[in-house]
Amino acid sequence: MKKILISLSLLLFALTSMGQIEGNFLKVEGKALVYATPEMMEINIPVEVKTADYEACSKKLTDVFQKLVSELTANGIEKEQIKTHRLKIEENTKWIKNERVHDGYIASLNVSIQQKYTPNNINIIINTLMKNQFKFGYRVDFYLSEKQKSDLLKQTIENAIKDAKNKAKIIAKNLDLRLLKVKEINFGKNNFFSANDDEIIPVTRQFTTGSSGKLNLNPKQISIAKTIYIIWKIAK
Repeated sequence: MKKILISLSLLLFALTSMGQIEGNFLKVEGKALVYATPEMMEINIPVEVKTADYEACSKKLTDVFQKLVSELTANGIEKEQIKTHRLKIEENTKWIKNERVHDGYIASLNVSIQQKYTPNNINIIINTLMKNQFKFGYRVDFYLSEKQKSDLLKQTIENAIKDAKNKAKIIAKNLDLRLLKVKEINFGKNNFFSANDDEIIPVTRQFTTGSSGKLNLNPKQISIAKTIYIIWKIAK
C-alpha cells in the first residue's frame, strides 16, 4: 500500500510540474529551443594611416581606401556591400623624457562588408587584406538573414505550442479530465539574450585552415528559445 501511495505521489508531482490546475482551468507552460547556422557575415576592417602632416594624412587615408575598394570590386565584391563609418583624424603624440611630444597625425576609418557567407567570398576579402598596403587586420562576425530570423521564430513558436498541448493531454489523461476550449494564451520572456539581438544567442564557433592555406570557417550556431503559456478550461 505504501508503494502505491508513493507511486501516486510521484505521478501527481510529475503532472503538476507540467502545469497548474486552478478551479476549472489548467495552465500549461510550453517550451522550445531551435538552432540554425547563420548564412550572413560581416567583415570589419579598421583602416589606419599615419603621416607627419594633417592634410597629407587625410589624403593618404582617402587614397588607401579607394585602392582597397578598387581591389575588392575587381575581385567580385559589389561596391554597394562596402560601407564606411567612424572617420577620425587626430594628432599623434609620444612620450620623450617624461614629456608628451607631437608625432604627426593618425587618420582612421572603419570599413565593413556585409554579404552571404561562402568560403569563396571570405577568402576574396582575406586575400586582398594580405597585401602589404592593406594589412590592417579584420574581424569576422556571422548573423542570421531576415528570412532565417522569421523562419526560426515561426518554428520556435510552433514547437512551444506543441509542447504545451502535449503536456496538457498527458495531464488530462492521467487525471481523468477533459480539455475544453482555450481560455488564454500568453508568451513568456525569452530565456536567452545577446548584445545584438534579444532573441538570439551564440552557441559555438570553430575556425579551421584547409590544406590549401585558405581559411575555412564553421559559423557558430545560433539558438532561439521561446516560452508560451496556455490556459484551458477543463471538466471531469
